[in-house]
Amino acid sequence: MREAAVAAGAVPVQARITAVDADGDGIVRAVIASDGRRLAADVVIGADGALSPLARLAGMLDPDTALWGFAIRAYLPAEVPLPLLVLLDARPWRIYPGYGWLFPGADGQANVGIGVGLGTTRRQAPLRGDLAGLPPACIVAADFDPLRDEGVAYARALEAAGVPVRLARARGHTHTSVTMVDVVISGAPVRAGIGEALRDFFPSAEPQEQVS
Repeated sequence: MREAAVAAGAVPVQARITAVDADGDGIVRAVIASDGRRLAADVVIGADGALSPLARLAGMLDPDTALWGFAIRAYLPAEVPLPLLVLLDARPWRIYPGYGWLFPGADGQANVGIGVGLGTTRRQAPLRGDLAGLPPACIVAADFDPLRDEGVAYARALEAAGVPVRLARARGHTHTSVTMVDVVISGAPVRAGIGEALRDFFPSAEPQEQVS
């Protein structure tokens, strides 16, 4: 998108926007960078995240109404013809509001993930007391993941509740490096362990020979 915009005549600017120049009607005439530059244009595109500081300064975004969520994403070798987005129901495994996706990617890679919404408050979601009856889980805890301790605690809580669980310790890894196929090669044994756990948990999902 950036390359297409620049090719069409857009001027790329890397700056931290700290203020806007607006008239009495709230119309923004220019944005002001931290180094004092005044940047004016008919259209300004701020690629600065979902809670855009630029949008807040311009009065276009109320942080208190933003919806927060936590998601895990991975890239897998698969051909996906069309994007798929699934909203998870509250009843089967009680993880609503949740969502999952499967998107086509470049070079034969599919973007797959699952997430849970937290609503309008960015806070820690309390670990529910009753974990019995949840489906089997494989939890990956990377050494340099800020969520490592929470992942280990969740695995232990599932185990105590009698839920089949496999805790995979990704030594030397960060939050997402295990999923970097063909980039971080030390993630291969961890991914193999995840596959083994899933096969153990769901043996009926193994491909069956077709008898004609």
